[in-house]
Amino acid sequence: MADRNLDDYQNVKFYAKHSKAKDSGFSKFTVDKDFYFCRYIDGDIAMLSQAYTNAAGRDNGIESVKKNEKNTKRFKFESRGRGKHGFSLKAGNGQEIAISPNYASLAKAEHVAGRMLGKVKRTSPVKKAAPKPKAAAKPKAAPKSKVASTPKAKTKNVEQNYMPVAAYRKATKGKKVGFESFQGKDGEYYFAYFENSKLALISEGYPTAAVRDKGLASVQKNMKIANRYVYGKGTDGKDGFILRAGNHKEIARSVGYASAAAAATGAAYLIGTRRRAKVAAKPKPQPKPKSVKKTAKTVKPLAAGAVAVAGLGAAAASAKATPVEKKAVPVKARPIKPASVAAAPIAAAPVVAAAAPAPAAATTSGGIWGWLKWLLLALLALLAMLFLFKACAGGEKTVTPVSQVTTSPAAVLVTCWNGDKAKTEEACPAKITCWDNSIVSQQSACPVQPPAKTFECWDGSLEVDAASCPVKPVAKAPVVKTPVVKVAEKMIAPSVDGRICGPSSQVLFNVASSSPRNITFLGSNPQFGNSLSLTPDEFYRKLSATYQVGGRDRAFLNLLARSLGYNSFRSMDTSMFSNDTLPNGTAGLLGFGTSHALQFSALNVTDPTHLEAFKVRSANGTDVHFMKRCGNYMYVCQP
Repeated sequence: MADRNLDDYQNVKFYAKHSKAKDSGFSKFTVDKDFYFCRYIDGDIAMLSQAYTNAAGRDNGIESVKKNEKNTKRFKFESRGRGKHGFSLKAGNGQEIAISPNYASLAKAEHVAGRMLGKVKRTSPVKKAAPKPKAAAKPKAAPKSKVASTPKAKTKNVEQNYMPVAAYRKATKGKKVGFESFQGKDGEYYFAYFENSKLALISEGYPTAAVRDKGLASVQKNMKIANRYVYGKGTDGKDGFILRAGNHKEIARSVGYASAAAAATGAAYLIGTRRRAKVAAKPKPQPKPKSVKKTAKTVKPLAAGAVAVAGLGAAAASAKATPVEKKAVPVKARPIKPASVAAAPIAAAPVVAAAAPAPAAATTSGGIWGWLKWLLLALLALLAMLFLFKACAGGEKTVTPVSQVTTSPAAVLVTCWNGDKAKTEEACPAKITCWDNSIVSQQSACPVQPPAKTFECWDGSLEVDAASCPVKPVAKAPVVKTPVVKVAEKMIAPSVDGRICGPSSQVLFNVASSSPRNITFLGSNPQFGNSLSLTPDEFYRKLSATYQVGGRDRAFLNLLARSLGYNSFRSMDTSMFSNDTLPNGTAGLLGFGTSHALQFSALNVTDPTHLEAFKVRSANGTDVHFMKRCGNYMYVCQP
């Protein structure tokens, strides 16, 4: 399958979901205006079809399978990587008309092909068995009840081609933000998207990694567009949303949220209309100030036999030691008792009178120096009491340093997108962008979206339905009035057989090289894709759909139309396209690639299907071709 355009096929679950299961035979169905069929053998899908643009083409494909599935030479077996095997069925002209699913071994693929050929007998039991007695049926029902909840959830995910959410978490590492790709245990390829270290989007299963990567690129392209989101239920049945591409096809799905509002908020983070607040760095805890403990020196007791100073001598010593005592206790001629010395400081500070030492303690504290220490401690206590008294009485206001001022988190509010105030951005109402770019807080507040214009009218424009299309003018004989067409009518163009390759003012006919490049195979650089299964009418519609997209394809098709004598590609119609087969060895200007490059080439191929083409009739006699194998442009001439 390496050389096959994988976009033409869906995975097996897609066919199982939309088709009607049979023991043997064909099942037809339609999805998004594309027509498909699959072939059942022994109750399982054995062949898958490509997408057809109409029912007639699909039915022709079924008839071709019926005709060729009895011919052994029409089966081509292949290894598909990672231990998978399968086969394709080809028509007599070598065109591929269907493929098989992946099988675990080549022997299994050959067995299924043998069943289609009628050369191998059925080995698997018929699934539609005869009814058994009720007593025999009860033992089978018992094990089902043990796992009743698990199959139900799994069946729902299989129908959508999604695995259970737990399988995505188990298969991924869990990025902070971004995509992760992996291959599931079922052999399918998946991806998941993480936002804020949480699983936000999951993909369906894809048959190959290349197709999976295309789906991932589509999610990257569309996840920032608000009108690509459809809100409803997630894969686990909870509130969530679906992400769709521009053609309305589902490309990813969210996990479940606790509510519809939470789902809308989760989508807003993916769209970018809501951003997560940066987490501020936690301030480093400042070291606590060490408490300074001033420990008074222990007054040593008097040595044995020492005599304490008393009377006038003690008073005089204390008066000389501190000026406070000079003011508090005046010295008189008569002797002062020791008790009066202790009373002097108490009278000056009555608040701390209880803290003053008793006369007996002063006498035994080690002399005048011990008494002074107790006095200093009393003064310090007095100052502390005065300071506390001012603070409690509402005196001078204490000024707190700026570095110590802390602001309560509840006092800081943020302004939400709608002008409301909230504690954090997460507490703000959800910001939802509607299809018309208006902003609301609830999905139900969005204006009703008009129906999408998906019906293709006769002139190539898109409308809601056929009634909205412009009126098709009555067909008349073409009357060309533009100067371009008048010049074309006067041109005398040689036939294809006598057309000589050489320089031309028309880019699509200009053969500057004298020797063509030999081409033995078409399809490595397709221009408009493999179109072997299409009719001329279907190929014209394929070009019309490409023209609607615009870009380089539209520019090339307009250049083609003007070179053939028409105003633009819109002036052309399906009647100008017909089937044709070029002879081997044909030379001419061959287009290739999506950039629509041109090269002087000669077709010398071994496969006759590479010579099948669509002929495009011109208005000036210079007919051209498109090769069916690759959709490449071909201007035939003779070197």
